[in-house]
Amino acid sequence: MAQKIAGRHALMKKINRALVLDLIRRKEAITRLDLATETGLDPKTITNFTRELMSEGIIGGAGFEKSTGGRKRERLVLNPGARLFVGIDIGASHMTAVLMNLKGEIVNEAFYPLKDSISPAELETKVIKILSNMINTASNKHNIHGAGLVAPGLLSRDQSSWVYSANIRALENLPLKKALEKQFDLPVFLEDCSRASALSEKWFGKAVERSDFMALDLGVGIGIGIVFNNRLYRGQNGAAGEIGHSTVVRAGELCRCGKKGCLETVASVPALVEYYRKKSAANSNRPITLETIFSQAKDGNKIARRVFTRYGHHLGVAVANIINVFDPGLIVICGGVACTREFFQDSFEESLNKNCIPFREDNIEIQWSDFPKMASAMGAAVLPLKEYYNADLIQ
Repeated sequence: MAQKIAGRHALMKKINRALVLDLIRRKEAITRLDLATETGLDPKTITNFTRELMSEGIIGGAGFEKSTGGRKRERLVLNPGARLFVGIDIGASHMTAVLMNLKGEIVNEAFYPLKDSISPAELETKVIKILSNMINTASNKHNIHGAGLVAPGLLSRDQSSWVYSANIRALENLPLKKALEKQFDLPVFLEDCSRASALSEKWFGKAVERSDFMALDLGVGIGIGIVFNNRLYRGQNGAAGEIGHSTVVRAGELCRCGKKGCLETVASVPALVEYYRKKSAANSNRPITLETIFSQAKDGNKIARRVFTRYGHHLGVAVANIINVFDPGLIVICGGVACTREFFQDSFEESLNKNCIPFREDNIEIQWSDFPKMASAMGAAVLPLKEYYNADLIQ
């Protein structure tokens, strides 16, 4: 019985400390009295927690409020550089890495190309090197308290590896978490890239004030991250959000997943590139990228613009299906392809309105991310960040 009481006491202390630290994070500056008022904790408890956090260097004083006749109240602020977190987004064509502080600010970022035919051993070596590089950019390596890795695909039940990734086969069953934790003596967290995008939007983006929303991730493939009641929804088998592999064209083109007619066969970066190549009769040996087509569209190339218009049409149908099934209050659109929206937004909205159940589309908010290219990498860094804040305990 005594052990149970002690356990509950330790848990309550952890939750209360998390409440205090999270409130300081969300405020520019706050006094101990205001902390007590907003958390409902007694002043003595607040004093103990703030003394503890100050001794750890996590918070500091930032002057005093003007006196109204009594004792001046000290204003407390977060010391953002006291703890740092690494996020790595493993994409099909490149990797993005960020170093994030306690405030969620990006201290450093880097981009690395990734060849299509990379082997599992090469991929592991590259990730180890990237994490090492990011750690070495920190002014104090001891301030780094964890790393997050995200990639497209399905994770094992214990979230220690990816068991399936249609776009990055080298990831499958690769024990990256174990290898990195052994190499760097840091906690490492894995997640699907679309869910990571949802995390970054929840913590820093368009969905900060929302408890239920979806993040539509437009990268090499397409996926959605679902947040329900402030928590990521993964589904029974961890496969929730795989919209890119829903069938939209019966007996259509062969998808990387092995099925035919998936959404990604008509609305993905490879689909954009292939359609442009066919319509422009481009040399098959000449490299064509999303950036190539985007540049051509900006120069007025009709074929390039038609490619984006077609993409917007298919994307509108997909999002309409999401709305018709889930009825979300908010959808945030992110990912690298979102940066080209000037050429597909009109066809996307036209298709969306045409395919939504009548009157439904007027009540759905569609927002475009403020950091579309960085959403997944930032979400990767949020994985250890939220663990540090014990965010799951206070939601």
